[in-house]
Amino acid sequence: MPIRISLFKKYFLAFGTLTGCALLLSGLLNINLSYQENKRAIIGLQHEKAEAAAARIGQYLFDIEQRIGATSVSKQGASALEQRCQEIQFLRHIAAISEVYLLDPLGKEYLRVSRNAPDVLRSGNDYSTSDIFLRPKSGHPYRSPIYFRDGAPYMKVAMAVGPEETGITVAEVYLEFLLDGISRIKVGSSGHAYAVDNSGLLIAHPDIGLVFKNTRMAVLPQVQAALNNATHNNNENVQALSLDGKPVLTAFGTIPQLGWLVFVEEPISEAYRPLHTQVIRSALLIVIGMLFTLLVCLVVVRRMMRPIKSLQDGAKLIGSGFLDHHISVKTGDELEELAYEFNRMSKQLQISYSSLESKVAERTNELLLAQKATEASNLDLIQHRDELVRKNIELSEALSKVKLLEGILPVCMYCKKIRKDDNAWQQIETYITEHSEALFSHGICPSCLEVHYPDQKKVLS
Repeated sequence: MPIRISLFKKYFLAFGTLTGCALLLSGLLNINLSYQENKRAIIGLQHEKAEAAAARIGQYLFDIEQRIGATSVSKQGASALEQRCQEIQFLRHIAAISEVYLLDPLGKEYLRVSRNAPDVLRSGNDYSTSDIFLRPKSGHPYRSPIYFRDGAPYMKVAMAVGPEETGITVAEVYLEFLLDGISRIKVGSSGHAYAVDNSGLLIAHPDIGLVFKNTRMAVLPQVQAALNNATHNNNENVQALSLDGKPVLTAFGTIPQLGWLVFVEEPISEAYRPLHTQVIRSALLIVIGMLFTLLVCLVVVRRMMRPIKSLQDGAKLIGSGFLDHHISVKTGDELEELAYEFNRMSKQLQISYSSLESKVAERTNELLLAQKATEASNLDLIQHRDELVRKNIELSEALSKVKLLEGILPVCMYCKKIRKDDNAWQQIETYITEHSEALFSHGICPSCLEVHYPDQKKVLS
């Protein structure tokens, strides 16, 4: 026997499943979209911080280079080299500049100015074969790699200022002020920023000990990817790691003209904690929404089933013979029309039933009359049957007394005697008397009377 499921359960399961699945799918899509959007927002925020830090560093170096390249009005009677010596005297007052060299057009050190040491004039140190002289000579500024002295980071910037006779100006830039801003960047509670040069060497980090150890950050996948493609800041597909091997969320910015990279990173667990909280909150809202939807489906299905139950009960009563039962359904839809049709059908059945009862009563009377006539006819037939039985009995009794003569009787053609089985001849009257119940009485027929007793014939005539 097939399993029967009530209409209520079918509707509830169908509506609940459809609405629940739709709500669940919509919620999961919203959660996923929100997760991705927030993830991109977090990465974008980190990227903005990295770009802002890189821009500040770039701008700071640009300002220093602008101040190194600043010139004054030429004084009459002074050579270009002497004029430049007077200009670089002002550079000693810039906090980020520790020393300034002035190389003559041949690459010899003409003047050295320092904040912490006396000036040195015409030391004769030859830089003519080094990049610090040759590169600015070719029209391009020179920026050395970062180096450390007494635990402090430095770099040299060399550039040609003014005509060729002014030589090359070389400034040693103290980067503590420059990179201190990177070390102060905080992302969340444990996130931080760090900077690497174009070879992947760590040049700035909140842990200064890592900087002093000349830590190579190129071993990290995100740093390696950034060095390979520093102009495209999209490392979402790179599994970023911290120095201790933990997954992090990171973004970087490029310092203009230097090719240095500023990274901003935050542990994945901390970066995505708000997202996880939001996901849990959204999941709870989905569950609550699904429960509310199921409750609404339950109420709706119950309201739908109420008129259907009324129709079912009414159909059972009508089927049981209660044709005067009225089904009351007020839904304003097809169910109300169906109830109306049921009520109309029950009225028609009631009318048909009443008409059928009258016809049955009439037919019953006719059958009673026919039955009475049949009974009377049967009585006559019984009487005739009894009479026939009685006559049949009498006839049977009469026949039982009759002895039948069968076969061919040998009769003498003259005397009319009959030959018996023993070849003896016997009078016909005697023979018939012996073989049947018949008796003979003798008389004379008119013909014989005329032949044998003519006189008597005349008298009788």
